Parts: sequence; structure tokens; C-alpha cells
Amino acid sequence: MKENNLPLKESLELLKPILESSEILKIAHNINFDFSVLNNTYINHNITINIKNFNFDTLIAANLLGYRNIGLKELVKDLFNIDLEPITNIIGKGKSQISIGEKPVNEIAKYAINDAYFTYKLKQKFDNELSNNNLNKLFDELEIKLIPILIQMQSEGMPINLNLLNELQNEFLNKINTIENNTKSLIQEEINLNSPQQLSKILFEK
Repeated sequence: MKENNLPLKESLELLKPILESSEILKIAHNINFDFSVLNNTYINHNITINIKNFNFDTLIAANLLGYRNIGLKELVKDLFNIDLEPITNIIGKGKSQISIGEKPVNEIAKYAINDAYFTYKLKQKFDNELSNNNLNKLFDELEIKLIPILIQMQSEGMPINLNLLNELQNEFLNKINTIENNTKSLIQEEINLNSPQQLSKILFEK
């Protein structure tokens, strides 16, 4: 890192007790990416990290709620009519792109603060929408609990039996088709089973 930035190892040590605290709520937009970057950075400095009390990902919530554009800046524009500064304005793009760590703190502070602030604002909004659409249980008990498993898989990999995987794929596709046809016959209307909102409406309103 250049001298005009924060000392990296010292910053990691300062963040560690906050990230590992079970009393401090962690909210993110795309925790898979954020955690991968954090984890790799800590590993490169021989520091172990175990993030605790993470319970909300606004990207996952936006996807469950059926938003078409689920990027942070797109959501902020669509929902709050605010244009957040693109990262390319700060670090450039293409061959001239640099690491955000190479920029002075005062140049990246506003960008980072806006990202954190609007992630929190989205969390507040999506909390209500998940509740109104009866998606809290799916979000809390499945999506959020899967995150540590997915992160570990991405970080460490996992062995796969390709023959068994192909067999399961065909089996599940057949079951899905059967369920979809039976569901359409039962409710007597078209439904997209991949839409959480449509499923929620069928399950809880009809």
C-alpha cells in the first residue's frame, strides 16, 4: 500500500474484534464477495478471522423480492432516485485501473460511507417487504444460513461425482416438471415456480 493510505495490517487487527463480535450486527450487499476479499486479505497477513452475527444480505433480499436490477447502485437509483458515484470514477478502468487501496483515504471515504449507508437503508426497506410478502422464513432459515456453507465451498472447493450429479439433475428436472404441471392444474393458472413472490402469493393468499 502507498503511504497515503491506512496501514493494512494495523487496520485488519482493528477490524478483527468488530467482525468477530457476536453482539455487533453485520449487514452487507453481496457478502460472498466481501467475505472472500476479507478472508483472503487476512490469510495473506497470517491472521485468522471468523465473522459472527451476520444476518442480512441486501443482494439476496432484492433477489428474493423479485427486483430485476439487484446491484447496489441500481437499487439505490430505482428506490431512492439517487445516483451513487461509480467506482470507476475513483480507480479508473481498463489498463489505467488501479487498486482502491492506492487512493488516499479522503478520496475513497465518501464512496465507502455511501455504500455502507445505503446498504443499511436498503436493509430497513427490505425487512418490511420480506415481512409483507411472507418471505422472512425463507430468507432467515434458508438463504442466510446457507451463506457460510457457500463461502466455505468457494474458498476450499468440494469433490463432485459427475455421474451422480448428472443423474440427480435429470431426476430433479423430472420432479420439477411434474410438480409444476400439478401446481398449474391445481390452481388453474400459470405460475413461475422460480418466482418467490408468485410462490408466496399462492401459498399464503390463496
